[in-house]
Amino acid sequence: MKKALCFIFIIIISQLACSAKADSTRYVVKFVAGYIPPVCEYNLEKIYDNTYYAEDVNNLTDLEDYIEYIEPDETVQLIESIEPARNLRGSGSKSNSNVVAKAWQLEMVKADYAWDMATYGNGINVAVIDSGCNKHIDLGDNLAGGWNFYSNPESDDYSDNNGHGTHVAGIIAALHNDFGIMGVAPKVNIYALKCFEGNDSTLSIVAKAIRTAVDDYNCKIINLSLASKKDSEILYDAVQYASGKGAIIIAAVGNYGNGQICYPAGYEEVIGVGSVGKSKKKSYFSQFNSSVFVTAPGEAFESLSGESDYMTLQGTSQATPLVTAAAAILLSADNSMSLQKFKELIMSCSEDLGDAGYDTYYGYGLLDIQSMFEAIIEDYYVSPINDDGIIIYNNTHDELSATGILGEYAENEYLGGHITEIFVPSKEKFNILVWKTENDLKFFLWDSFITMRPLTTMRKTVHKTEIESGS
Repeated sequence: MKKALCFIFIIIISQLACSAKADSTRYVVKFVAGYIPPVCEYNLEKIYDNTYYAEDVNNLTDLEDYIEYIEPDETVQLIESIEPARNLRGSGSKSNSNVVAKAWQLEMVKADYAWDMATYGNGINVAVIDSGCNKHIDLGDNLAGGWNFYSNPESDDYSDNNGHGTHVAGIIAALHNDFGIMGVAPKVNIYALKCFEGNDSTLSIVAKAIRTAVDDYNCKIINLSLASKKDSEILYDAVQYASGKGAIIIAAVGNYGNGQICYPAGYEEVIGVGSVGKSKKKSYFSQFNSSVFVTAPGEAFESLSGESDYMTLQGTSQATPLVTAAAAILLSADNSMSLQKFKELIMSCSEDLGDAGYDTYYGYGLLDIQSMFEAIIEDYYVSPINDDGIIIYNNTHDELSATGILGEYAENEYLGGHITEIFVPSKEKFNILVWKTENDLKFFLWDSFITMRPLTTMRKTVHKTEIESGS
């Protein structure tokens, strides 16, 4: 963490006691592991584990030996710049080719390379911690579920009255169909974890959503298009917790257009995203400081609104989901993808902008999905299993002569399948058709039946499962 964790308890208590007299701020108190505080006696409300809300900190001095930290439950804000909504569909429809021609942001990050490899973020669970998400027709079943952490009591109504979360989710996961827009990773599972009703929430609500994303929804990637101007113990605890469970966390750096560091983008465990425009110049609103790790286009971005409409927003909030979608694509291509590996790919594959090497305006440069994808392909690449088949790509300088085995399984019991002899010239692709089934399909690429040496990792279908929040 980018600050000292040690503190003198007496000083903090005296400072909080003074501020408590001035306003009615709620506080977050974290007790040492293993200690169970007398909740009723001190009017505490549990957030999770050993972390509690306290309305009054003046009476906690006799518990100082058991307290790890106390801090105000600070405000956190969504990051956005809104332009008037526009209905793109009207009474008719809009073809993908027309929309893609307008979506210069997707062209700039070279998203179509992953699509050409039939890789769309297949089956990856992505948490969008935001203002919720509406059941838009251009998301369909990609909106897999969610939870409302803002309401009291919490509920399963994660509908979006603000529009920000729906817009962000669309950039990640809008379907590839014959109308509307195209998401960068159109086969992910979006879990909308609602923490905002308007533009403001509190850090404790966001922290709880981050932990729930990994614990209850098994999210491998977390999108945070939000920012706090203040560092926070509870927010950093949640980031460390999720990162420790293998989540890749991606956050907007902020829209204040100055050098102030915002959080959670300012944490080392988080990938901070800045914004550029169509000319690849830093957006006037994008922060410039050490939290900027990578940039992506965030200006004049058309995405989803309501349940069937579209609108234009701009900000680092819109740049961030492009990086989130890139992480989902790479994780679906390589299930060993980690935060460190993803960061290394950004560092080595981004298009350098601004000063040579890293700089605080552009980070390591402009997101380049094609270069990152090419960097993870070894000799052969087998795509995830899609309804229209499997792509095999030969990345060697020799012709690939191999055996493909596609089998159908029910609870790991083999039901049948077929064998395909495969011949793929150097640097070319081969398509294997699959059949539709509710059972699992598994694909293996072997060098021959003699040595039975697998040439790639096994691919298998991923079916959505019902996940309920444990809240």
